[in-house]
Amino acid sequence: MRFEVWAPEADTVVLEAAEVRYPMERDPLREGWWSAEAEAVDGDRYGFRVDDGPLLPDPRARRQPDGPDGPSAVVDQG
Repeated sequence: MRFEVWAPEADTVVLEAAEVRYPMERDPLREGWWSAEAEAVDGDRYGFRVDDGPLLPDPRARRQPDGPDGPSAVVDQG
């Protein structure tokens, strides 16, 4: 599954999905965007760590089961 986040001022962004960390890479075609591929299934919690900071929810997430400050959850669109 592909994850993306806009973090134009970040030096590093790490995706944390299902308790596994995946370094994200800058998108060379879209300024400020970061992306990573990761194994994830419906319901897995995930978030982003910007510059080694706290886990942040996905601002574009469709599901926030633990509230707006908790990790986001993967939604299977199928």
